[in-house]
Amino acid sequence: MESLQNSTTKLLSSRQRKLYFIVIIGSIIVYLSLAIGAATTKSPWCDEAWFASPAFNLLNKGFMGTTVLEPSGTWLEGIDKYTYWIPPGYILAQKIWYGVFGFSLTLMRALSAAFGLLALFSWFLFVKIITGEVRIALLAFAIIAFDYCFVMTASVGRMDMMSAALNVAAFAAYMSLRKRSVTQAILVGNILTAISVFTHPTGVLAFAGLFFLIFYFDHGQFKWRHLAIAAIPYLIGAGLWGIYISQSPSLFLSQFGGNVNGIQQTNRWDGLTSLWTSVSREITVRYLGFYGFSSDSSGIARLKIFILLAYLAGIAAAVFTPLIRRHKGYRGLLLLTALYFLMLLLLDGHKQLMYLVHIIPMFAAVLAVSVHWYYSRQIIPRWLLTLGIFCLLTLQLSGVLYIIAQNDYRKTYLPAIEFLRTNSETESNLIMGSAELGFGLGFPDNFIDDWRLGFYSGKKPDLIVVGKQYEGMFNGLRSSEPEIYRHITETLNREYHQVYDYNSIKIFKRNQPLPVFDH
Repeated sequence: MESLQNSTTKLLSSRQRKLYFIVIIGSIIVYLSLAIGAATTKSPWCDEAWFASPAFNLLNKGFMGTTVLEPSGTWLEGIDKYTYWIPPGYILAQKIWYGVFGFSLTLMRALSAAFGLLALFSWFLFVKIITGEVRIALLAFAIIAFDYCFVMTASVGRMDMMSAALNVAAFAAYMSLRKRSVTQAILVGNILTAISVFTHPTGVLAFAGLFFLIFYFDHGQFKWRHLAIAAIPYLIGAGLWGIYISQSPSLFLSQFGGNVNGIQQTNRWDGLTSLWTSVSREITVRYLGFYGFSSDSSGIARLKIFILLAYLAGIAAAVFTPLIRRHKGYRGLLLLTALYFLMLLLLDGHKQLMYLVHIIPMFAAVLAVSVHWYYSRQIIPRWLLTLGIFCLLTLQLSGVLYIIAQNDYRKTYLPAIEFLRTNSETESNLIMGSAELGFGLGFPDNFIDDWRLGFYSGKKPDLIVVGKQYEGMFNGLRSSEPEIYRHITETLNREYHQVYDYNSIKIFKRNQPLPVFDH
């Protein structure tokens, strides 16, 4: 009888391992398929070109200037020589990546997808260790791999996925190493966090989260010398960045300080000065805005709200279940999620949707905890929980597939690029438009992103491209800088005529001057 039981246990273990393997491989295949599909069908975004330009120049010309942006008359002064408005981590990562694989929009987005894989495995490891349950980690892994927010971020050429991946990698490294050596765990965790901090300021989330984990699990072992050890990676990073900053400290102060306010009409610190306004905008702009209730959302897009509701249900179930709250690992995950929520609420007045990639996987992990708890104890019918997860994954999958099916890259972006190439009469013709056009044009010297249409620079382009990005900028200038808005409307109406109008992109050509006759 004992022999039979051992044989059955081994068989079940073998079956479990196969099931776990299928879940992991299947989730990876789905994630990569969705991320690559979205990366190759979405039109590029101005942010992607702004962050690609310095890496492109560093790779090909040996300097880290952002030459695609017109800096005249703004806090961006000097950005064509030195890129100081963002930390250098993502630029350097791109330079290495392009040096190996080459430069293109798709390859830029592939870098984000690669960091997405690092984030996925880091979440699996972190959740497995903090909860002590591999099945919770597997469920969280699958939910995150399908997640609409996660996949969309992995298909965009920005530093958000790199930062998010390094953040959770720091947590996973610390939790993996702490049993062997708290000192080693603190050092490795802070190395990863420091790289994240010098990639994007949202690395501060990992900094706070890592020290929460240190004190939550190992406060008795923490010594003052650990602070010195933790500080080493940040001091090295600051020193290296400082060498670059020393080339023009005044430009650094102008650019980095200006980015606090940025292009939008809100301040990044509004969450600290206008708490209730920040709470309202956190809900309406960041969460409801992303999940289908922004001003430009269509009816079908509003189905995404059920994704958010599923995550909130999982969080509510965990919070209101005493036995879940009493479990040290589960409680730690809940507290870490609350910490991230509060920090995003208070420290990001802009309510950037891209930053959701830092917290939505935490929502997914908490949901996995709740589902596993209620499923294993059969408090809720198992078929109902299984159906709920199936519906959640299907909704996530459908949202990404819908974006892929739109194929804006080929339907909207490429036709405009082809028109510009065909109708730019000489290589010296100046083209002015949103920076993402640079990918299709090859970031030539005769292309510039200046949504003020030469108000400060005095430049008179031969062709002006106005898409959704410029329309939004113009509308913002109407109230914030009416003099510039008047210049834009008068310039387009008096000096240019429209030669292209297709799928929300308009192209204007400069009027030919009237011939002058001698009498």
